[in-house]
Amino acid sequence: MENGTPQRPKLWLHVGPAKTGSTTIQMALRDARNSLLPISYPYPPKNPYNRSKFAHHFLAFALQAGDFDFVRSYIKSLPATETIISSEVFQRLSAEMLGQLSNALCGYDVSVVYYARDPVARANSLAQQLIKAGKWTYEELSEKPPMLSVRADLTKLAGAFGHDALIVRKFDKSAFVNGDLLADFASVVGVDVPLSCDEKNSSITLETAIRMDEHRRDTGVKGLLSVKDFMVGTTKFSLPDNAIKKIKAHSLDDVIWLYETFGVDLRAADAA
Repeated sequence: MENGTPQRPKLWLHVGPAKTGSTTIQMALRDARNSLLPISYPYPPKNPYNRSKFAHHFLAFALQAGDFDFVRSYIKSLPATETIISSEVFQRLSAEMLGQLSNALCGYDVSVVYYARDPVARANSLAQQLIKAGKWTYEELSEKPPMLSVRADLTKLAGAFGHDALIVRKFDKSAFVNGDLLADFASVVGVDVPLSCDEKNSSITLETAIRMDEHRRDTGVKGLLSVKDFMVGTTKFSLPDNAIKKIKAHSLDDVIWLYETFGVDLRAADAA
């Protein structure tokens, strides 16, 4: 208690974003849940918004649905101790919805954890996910590659929670504590037990992506396919040069802004 005012419990809001190892972090926290005490990583409750048993996507989806009563009720049920909440879906919320979330968390001292990844590497990772899910083809992604904006993400988050509440980490093995994402995240939130996760999203080769597209075109099959049934080739997946140039041009100002604003340097990142 400072100056007669009760100290608010700490809440770490991990917001991803997508394609920065969020699922690995969430599964590791779930598996280590009993070892994290006194830090809490609450299990998602039964809810009408999302079935994930290791992440808090349901809170973001509830905000998108306008169910603010549900959001406030859930947050009120959280323990009055240091807590970690994690969902990369938070990053997709509008500025207004993030403001609502911030208001709901007013009883906590909130720090927002965000991992900034090289735009080309992140776009390549997202492209693989979209191809595996059958949402886009390699040809379509080559013509219109994913254009992601770290500046837009962080500007929204700063508007809702304040610039000083943001902790921006570089998503790169060379920048991680001990060269490990989980060790890096643990160091940020003050977890002093080892975190580990055996399940990881698998990458696909360029030949596999093309083979999956051909299968869908020839059969009319839509939706998620079993990657193991289509694995072929050894060429590392990458969007073509023309798409890479578009991504770099689109992200150039963002990368400079990120360095000047948060000291996170992606300017010479390896875009592999």
